[in-house]
Amino acid sequence: MRRSIFVTLMICLGAVTSVHATVVIDFTLADLIRFSQVCARVRALESAEKAGWSTYRLEIVDSVYGPAQEIRELPLLQGVVGMPRLEPGHEYLIFVNLDNRIERIIGFQWGTYEIVEERLVSYGGRPITWQTTGGAKVAGLDGRLVEVDQTKTAPAEPVSFEELRERIIALRGELVRTGELAARSD
Repeated sequence: MRRSIFVTLMICLGAVTSVHATVVIDFTLADLIRFSQVCARVRALESAEKAGWSTYRLEIVDSVYGPAQEIRELPLLQGVVGMPRLEPGHEYLIFVNLDNRIERIIGFQWGTYEIVEERLVSYGGRPITWQTTGGAKVAGLDGRLVEVDQTKTAPAEPVSFEELRERIIALRGELVRTGELAARSD
């Protein structure tokens, strides 16, 4: 929540001043889960621009968790550095905060993954991968090295949507079990 408030504050501050700066915050997969109420695979159908906002009409392809029906129309503020633009016909996995009008997609491009041929690529088009680095350490989706059971180490190839979906559900369950995330009915 602090990151969300910080990013919102920085956006408001940037809108009031003439200084243009980009604030980059590194979000882990756990952070994206903690700060979002909805994670869904969506297909952008069309967008309409009005008064500084782009409103995207989305088809919900798969709801990973949360009330995905609430994001069938997703308004995003234009002109914010890092705010993703959803291209009609393209599919995305997005992490959405329903309570924050400015930072609707968590961390802007951090919470947006494009899906190309059932593989995830970052918003910038780089494939999402992880690989072993000499034993029981793996580079996670966020690029940080983490300890893992070697039998669960994935090959260094682009991650499939289904594989990431399973990881999200498992990690969300772990966050609930450890008390880091309140249990929500989906």
